[in-house]
Amino acid sequence: MSSVPRSRAAHPSNSALDIGDLVDVQPVPGDADSVRRLLLIPVQSVDRRAIVALDYAGRIPADDRQAVHVLMDERALQDLGEAWMARKLPYSLSVVDDVGGVAPTIGAMVEHALHSGFDEVIVLVGRLGVRQRTHRILHDRTAEAIERVVGTIPGALTAMMTVATV
Repeated sequence: MSSVPRSRAAHPSNSALDIGDLVDVQPVPGDADSVRRLLLIPVQSVDRRAIVALDYAGRIPADDRQAVHVLMDERALQDLGEAWMARKLPYSLSVVDDVGGVAPTIGAMVEHALHSGFDEVIVLVGRLGVRQRTHRILHDRTAEAIERVVGTIPGALTAMMTVATV
């Protein structure tokens, strides 16, 4: 197995989007008789993709929910932390070191969680629904890369939350 990303921090943080009722979401607890389930929500920034995934995370029965940022840029992390805290989002934000890209890092986290006692890991990924070819070129397709990596891991699946572009 590849090296497991090391958690660097856990900052509850927030941003300046209109998140509506997200702060008041009461997560659905996991069923004691069901599988032990972890929800991972990769977050690059507090934007519509993250808000949709975080909102949906509260509707899925789970034993644990973790918003996670893969550290690739210190300035982006600082901006994310400030936005997260300002928004008072309902989940803590963990930051992990990059171990070869966002998708491989999330994959390593999933494998680690499965080896640590979880029976199932669901990765909730927000992605932009882009129609025009020029817009597709501007985006790095991280959501699809995460889906490809996680899709190969037994006991794990990816739920894609598509957000329409304006």
